[in-house]
Amino acid sequence: MKLMCKTPLHVVTYPVGLNPRVGDVMRHLEIDANDVRMIGIHGMGGIGKATLAKEVFNKIRSQFHASCFLLDVRESSKINGVVDLQRQLLKELFDEEDPSIYNADQGINVIKNKIGSKKVLVVFDDIDDDKQLEKLAGNRDWYCQGSRIIITTRDEHVLNVHNRVDSNHIYKLEVLDRVHSLELFSWCAFQSNQPIPKFVQLSKDVISTACGLPLALEVLGCYLCDKLNIEEWEDAIMKLKTIPADDVMRKLKISYDDLSEEEKHMFLDIACFFIGEKRDYTINIWKCCGFPASISIKKLLQRSLIKIEDGDELQMHDQLRDMGRRIVELENLDDHGKRSRLWFRGDVITVLKNHKGTRKVRGLMISGIEDEKIWETEAFKAMNNLKLLSIRHACLNGSLKDLSSELVWLEITEHPWQYLPENCSCEKLAVLDLTNSNTVSKNNIKQPFPKLKVLDLTRCLNLERIPDCSQYMNLKQLILEGCKSLVEIPDSIGLLRDLVYLNLEGCSNLKKLPENFGQLTSLRTLNLNNNSNLTRLPSTFSGLCSLKELFANACNLQGVIADDFEKLPKLKKLNLSRNKNIQGLPRSMRGLSQLEEMRISFCEQLVTIPELPNSLKCLYANLCYEVQTMPELSHLSQLKTLYLAFCKQLIAIPELPTSLNYLDVSHCVNLLAIGNLSTTLESLKASHCISLQIIPDLSQLSQLEELDLTDCKGLIEIQGLSGLKSLKTLHLHGCGPHALRGLTLAEEIFAGLECLTVPGSKVPNWFQVKWITQDSSVSYRVSGVPDEGKYIRGLMLCFATHSGCTYDVYPVELLMKSENGVNCIYIITNSSRDPPTSNLFLPFTTWPD
Repeated sequence: MKLMCKTPLHVVTYPVGLNPRVGDVMRHLEIDANDVRMIGIHGMGGIGKATLAKEVFNKIRSQFHASCFLLDVRESSKINGVVDLQRQLLKELFDEEDPSIYNADQGINVIKNKIGSKKVLVVFDDIDDDKQLEKLAGNRDWYCQGSRIIITTRDEHVLNVHNRVDSNHIYKLEVLDRVHSLELFSWCAFQSNQPIPKFVQLSKDVISTACGLPLALEVLGCYLCDKLNIEEWEDAIMKLKTIPADDVMRKLKISYDDLSEEEKHMFLDIACFFIGEKRDYTINIWKCCGFPASISIKKLLQRSLIKIEDGDELQMHDQLRDMGRRIVELENLDDHGKRSRLWFRGDVITVLKNHKGTRKVRGLMISGIEDEKIWETEAFKAMNNLKLLSIRHACLNGSLKDLSSELVWLEITEHPWQYLPENCSCEKLAVLDLTNSNTVSKNNIKQPFPKLKVLDLTRCLNLERIPDCSQYMNLKQLILEGCKSLVEIPDSIGLLRDLVYLNLEGCSNLKKLPENFGQLTSLRTLNLNNNSNLTRLPSTFSGLCSLKELFANACNLQGVIADDFEKLPKLKKLNLSRNKNIQGLPRSMRGLSQLEEMRISFCEQLVTIPELPNSLKCLYANLCYEVQTMPELSHLSQLKTLYLAFCKQLIAIPELPTSLNYLDVSHCVNLLAIGNLSTTLESLKASHCISLQIIPDLSQLSQLEELDLTDCKGLIEIQGLSGLKSLKTLHLHGCGPHALRGLTLAEEIFAGLECLTVPGSKVPNWFQVKWITQDSSVSYRVSGVPDEGKYIRGLMLCFATHSGCTYDVYPVELLMKSENGVNCIYIITNSSRDPPTSNLFLPFTTWPD
């Protein structure tokens, strides 16, 4: 089983004092021990538990077969229930598209039955109830040996219940000391590791009030960063000193209090409703509320009150979120219906059941549960100032005329719509989201939406045609992803001159786009992925003069693409992969002066690639089986990544640019030679190039970390291996003996290597311990391991393996334990009785960490 590798989680901008804490947690985890271990990280809110867990997660996740980080369990379980978290856990660990779990008890059994099948790493962040662990984490005996479970919590008690976490495996996270506190504060306030001279004492006064809490230091630093007047600092310090040391929320609120009214509204909207939403999506909403949205977002970012992560999503620290929600709760402690925002399920149910809503309610969010899935529209009638309404997995019974005419955001998903009444007031509506509403059709929506900016009809499976676009001519985003019954886009789409984003992914019955498509002169992103019936682009396509991203992966585009692509001057990303019937690309592609990324992989009938623009940074042309030659590449001064694997007819590669970092020509079985290579190259993959005879001298590739020449049987010579100072992975097995003339397996060449395979049948003499066996598995005890507190600098294993061994999944297990007071390492592996043909080296030079 191969180990997994995914995009790392964003951790923190200024990781001050983080490394020693990571080391402490790693010692608790003991990754190399072959047991199941649950560890707890506990500490007060804002102290950095999630930050620490993310850093550890990123550091070790590649050593597990699957991993999952469940962020903010406390909040997620309140909003969506624990069942959604169980589904997320199974989806990430087992790649299940939609796990069939309908209640928590069923989820417990599904997790219990599956989670022991592979070695996993799971983080449960911000647990506040032992019942959450019971339903999500279960017990240690559920898991496969070697698995690790990390739990973060503010309450140590939840770790102790049922002895789920051994007391020796609980790590108490302490506040930052004064040195680290001053450094973190200085980075946020002055963008330097220390204060500027005239603010040194003032900075020390501020950090003395923050009590070493990273979140408070960050927020206060960002609050003061644009205040260059000493008197302003002194005023802020005076306020801070009046707040009790343990009242973190009031300290954070100083930054909130300094915001404008519009900025406060936006901060509270994010805290209550919009965590995880895209920035542009919410900006459309706030603009229709009359707020200066873009500049206000910038202000909130500068203050570190929000963050933008994971592809433009709004995020907020849970302590700041709790502060925002507490501000709303304090608007009226006794009467929920007189608060500006309602998001907590219990409060919403109370207000709707008892018709207690008032015009003070500005926003409301509710998700349906088993007993509460139908709501009377009459309950909303008194909330005539309602601007934000989200109802998920539930239905409305009654007339939508009862809803506020002030609505700006209306999200009602999975609703069995019959129609939106023509006299339903939608004059101010900016976002209409009817995701998963399977009864939505063209005739359901008849009234105009003069201010509508976003229309989301994702997975409305029975939608065949969209409403006439003249009803929403100010639209900016149209999302029709997964509308499998959609058969056409109306000609009226040409009226949407402000449209910047159009998503038609997975509209598998869509056969063509209208000829006036080129009138969408503001369109920046067009997603046509997975439209298997779409055979051509309209003749007016070159009219999309603002287009920056075109995704047309796995369509059925035919023949030669029209030769007018140069009229798309702003195009940056182009994906035409898996269009198996494309025979040619536009000759004018060199005119795309801003194109940075081009993907044409799996275009099986493509014969030639035209000249490419100087701006190109990444070219993915894997599995283009008929491509025989490449265009001139040396002028591509920004090209970093070139993937040409499985281009089986490719004979030669032209001169390469000096900027290249990654080159993959694996399985190019007719390739005879590789010419010059950039000194900046970090990875060269040329495995199974059976005709390859010549590669250049490698001695100047000082940055090369990976070299794979597996099964390059015709290779005449490999020069310069000794000059590869950065090399970590080297695979040479399957190369002929003449290619390795002069290569000796001297001990010193392994200094930085993590894995090496070379032809041969003998283990080098400098290995201190050797054994030969005919058994199907072997183990060996290495004794004399240092006591706790001392660490092994390195461990190297070498195996002489048979030709059928797959080096990247070779089963090796290290077990560290104590026997009769002596520390030992057991090395356990499988062997073969076939004659050895390759040496596999596994130098664990950083084990354990």
